[in-house]
Amino acid sequence: MAGKGKSSKNNKKNKKKINENEELSIMQEVKILKKMFKEKIKIFKTLPKSIRILISVFVVCSIILIFEGIAVMLYDNNPNKKVVFHDSYNSVSVDGNDIVIVGNSDYKYNAQNDYTKYNAYGKLMRFNSNGEVIFEKSYEKGISTTFNYIISVSDGYVVVGTGIFSEEEKENE
Repeated sequence: MAGKGKSSKNNKKNKKKINENEELSIMQEVKILKKMFKEKIKIFKTLPKSIRILISVFVVCSIILIFEGIAVMLYDNNPNKKVVFHDSYNSVSVDGNDIVIVGNSDYKYNAQNDYTKYNAYGKLMRFNSNGEVIFEKSYEKGISTTFNYIISVSDGYVVVGTGIFSEEEKENE
């Protein structure tokens, strides 16, 4: 109890100093704040360990939530940052001078296929030696599909992949 009375007297003295000398230098203000901070730390250290841990966890979580909230507000208010899309290439094959790749995409920035929003579908693309797209095919069956491997054969390509299908689609196939 003696420690609490002493710290409150010091706080009153500090407030009087601030009121009497309104124009304190920055160094004086820093010294006063350091002293107040040290007094608060002393009080904190007198608390039971379990309470100190809970307070520390609460403070850290609060700081994280504040930063996450700021990030979400900045992200949501800037439409230019909403450019999330999915496009992956899983396997490459050389066919003469052309390059053939397989993977999956939601086709958000694609001139040859429509944007599929929440679904990603298997894709097969063929590029010429200049990197220009010769063709692009999309396998838009099921909820989501992906092509994992490609092999060039004499009459085309063999593609191996995976897919997620609804029960109704499974019955109709």
